[in-house]
Amino acid sequence: LMATYPVFSVNEVLTADDMNAVGLWLVKTQTVGSAVSTVTVTSAFSSDFDNYKIIYSGGTGSAAQMDLTFQLGSTNTNYTYALFYIVPPSTTISQLSSSSETKWPYAGGMTTNGGGIEMDVFSPNLAKYTYMRNTYLRDDVLGATGTGSQKSTTQFTSFVIGTNTGTLTGGT
Repeated sequence: LMATYPVFSVNEVLTADDMNAVGLWLVKTQTVGSAVSTVTVTSAFSSDFDNYKIIYSGGTGSAAQMDLTFQLGSTNTNYTYALFYIVPPSTTISQLSSSSETKWPYAGGMTTNGGGIEMDVFSPNLAKYTYMRNTYLRDDVLGATGTGSQKSTTQFTSFVIGTNTGTLTGGT
């Protein structure tokens, strides 16, 4: 689907139609501290939007191979996921999945050289199940992508990024 990319000029008065043509809106930026095992992002989801994109990058991990976890609010039940990945030099596609987790265990990845999360979150603030889709970013795992859900009708406003081991430093 092709759309015209909006171009605005300095000091131009923008109408509602102009602004509604913009594809993504920055809702919040959260800076990650030093040597933390979790990062809570509050006031992230609201009734203003149905779907969200979460990107975490620019940080480093304290361990060579870390998985980043994702939890909605304080809810620690009813997460499902499926992750498909390739670890070079293999060309075999492997998979991990579960239908009963306390959080999404493979939302992203981190090493001492970086990594992060790129995730789409669908309906987190609606009274229905929340669905997630991600690209797993870690330098020793290529071609990783996953899907998941949180099976409750809780209307979430926050999320928590955590680690399976070690700590995170920096990034947004």
